[in-house]
Amino acid sequence: MKKRRGLLAAAATLALLSGLLAVHAETGSSGNATTSTFVTQAGSDQLVPTQDAYLTGDVLFLDSPLTMPEDIFVQGDRLYVADSGAGRIVSTDLSGGDVQSLGEGILSYPTGVFVTDAGEIYVADSGLQTVAVLSADGRLLRRYDRPQTRTFGANAQYQPSKVAVSDAGIIYIVSTGSFDGVIQLDQSGEFLGYYGYNNVQMSMLETIQNLIFTEEQLAQLFNKIPLAFYNLALDSKGMCYTVTQKTDTAPLKKHNIAGVNILNSSPEVENLADLCIGPDGQIFTVSESGMIYELDNNGTLLFAWGGQAANSERRGLFTLAAGIAVDEDCCLYVLDKERGVVHTFIPTEYASLMHTAIHQYEDGSYADSRDTLTRLAKLSGDVQMVNYYMGNNLMQLRDYEGAMESYRRAGDSAGYSDAFWEVRTAGVNQWFAAGALALAALVCGGLLLGRLRRRKARPAAPVYYYTDGRKAGEIGLGENLRFAFKFFKHPFNAFYEVKVGARGTVLSGTVLYLLAFATFAFYYAGRGFAFSQLELSEISPFYVMMLFFLPVGLFVLASYMVSEINNGEGTFKKMYAGMSYAMIPFICIAPVLTLLSHVLTLSESFLISFGMGFCVVWSGVLVLLAIKEIHNYEPGQVAMNVLLALFLMIVMIFVGSIIGMFWDTVLDTLSAFGKEVLYRVTG
Repeated sequence: MKKRRGLLAAAATLALLSGLLAVHAETGSSGNATTSTFVTQAGSDQLVPTQDAYLTGDVLFLDSPLTMPEDIFVQGDRLYVADSGAGRIVSTDLSGGDVQSLGEGILSYPTGVFVTDAGEIYVADSGLQTVAVLSADGRLLRRYDRPQTRTFGANAQYQPSKVAVSDAGIIYIVSTGSFDGVIQLDQSGEFLGYYGYNNVQMSMLETIQNLIFTEEQLAQLFNKIPLAFYNLALDSKGMCYTVTQKTDTAPLKKHNIAGVNILNSSPEVENLADLCIGPDGQIFTVSESGMIYELDNNGTLLFAWGGQAANSERRGLFTLAAGIAVDEDCCLYVLDKERGVVHTFIPTEYASLMHTAIHQYEDGSYADSRDTLTRLAKLSGDVQMVNYYMGNNLMQLRDYEGAMESYRRAGDSAGYSDAFWEVRTAGVNQWFAAGALALAALVCGGLLLGRLRRRKARPAAPVYYYTDGRKAGEIGLGENLRFAFKFFKHPFNAFYEVKVGARGTVLSGTVLYLLAFATFAFYYAGRGFAFSQLELSEISPFYVMMLFFLPVGLFVLASYMVSEINNGEGTFKKMYAGMSYAMIPFICIAPVLTLLSHVLTLSESFLISFGMGFCVVWSGVLVLLAIKEIHNYEPGQVAMNVLLALFLMIVMIFVGSIIGMFWDTVLDTLSAFGKEVLYRVTG
């Protein structure tokens, strides 16, 4: 499931618009919907509105707003907020509503809070540059200041902004400006090492510089450093999740024990602010603009909703979202930093059914999960998440054909490939004997036919093909087309016949170009679902034509124009015909690969890749031979012709783009000029 920046931005815009249309008071009964919920449509990456997955509940701290709060955490029936501006931790009972103020006079600027099952409150205080541990009644138990060990580094940054603690007692600290990863401490404060990492994104220029520059030259360049983590969370199994800002490349990560990201996908949103893990392993994350995303434990998007309050305040919309937390009932608490309040969200039956289906699947109750998804499909319609999990359940229930259909509807090529493997294996087992007998009969028949043909007296075929004195125009179209097969054995001599005009006409060349286009279109739109998820209704014929004819046509024209400058002997007609014969390997091999894509799985995709690469390279070699033989070039001249032709193609595309941009202006100018001339002539 590949992860969708533009679509999520569109969802945020739609959510904001829908929120502006819904006018709700800040007080009153809970259970109101202010923004639309979005899901991924089956078979595509489009986000579409669906039923409400969450309804808004009460707005906490509305009567006494917090002061620029930075973080939020739920433990049991209590909610904890890092009230940063007031230098305290605010704790409230979610059932009774009593509010406690903790850490006043002890804390300076708390920006992160985490509460253990034992009730100890870990606070990341960026003002004091420490992690303070408070008791349930607010007493200071201990502090974790900067590690003094040499392995931590003398110049390493230690300004804790977020904190989390595993069941084993390991403390995970996100430090502002720490680019080495998450800091790990044990309960005694001993530095255990850094955990997790962000890759440094290299531009094409920097990659080239790394290849050709010396170490001294590279040392003088600006050294790029990875982005620091912004927030983190731990799940019940001790897995660590992180959020990184200012990047749309995997801003959400799930780290294994080695710190490597194992999340299949994540929202491509640059301003993610916080995340939390639900009771069934769901991942909830919120952006600073107020968009809330719920994903499953593999990163598949389940729901997206929320948005930013524009001109006036709305329940469920945010001015600047800073934190998110979830309780055991999957109720969400989202912190609005600028307004100092907490918005609550209550799951609807729609979301609860999805959670139940995922929980049943994770527990191995596949039949129950399938039945729950069937009920959910009646509410949600044809959406990706339902079809995806339906396919997973059917795979476990060994209904492989049903799984194939569900994965197809979900747009999951990997799942479809796995299900197809099982269907194909069952078919092979069923028809193996009959297929083996048919193959043996076919081989025996072929051997017998070959022996009978060898008995007949036949003159040996000539090793080389030379012109028989006729011109290409004197023979029929069929013979000019059959001549293409001579390029498989003797391409040099075949191109010589094209050069002297013995074979190859404009008509035969045009037919071959059309055949090559048909082959390209068949491969582009006709591959099996495991290799291509394109729907025929989504394909523009004009776009496919441009993909083929624009580069092919420009190269033939550009190569001929360059040959006119570099004393080439061939004419445009011969180049046109010769280049068409160079496409014979592609015309012959690509349809076979297209058909094979319907009987192969992704684990065998190397056969398709190798076959396509082979026929493209073969056709490319024939193009080089065509230029060499038709123009009587040396190898160096061939290389120069190709390079100059490619450069000329780029120039023509650039000029064409400029003309296209100003085409309306050119037409208006020509029209005005024509009217002026007509007026002058007619008086």
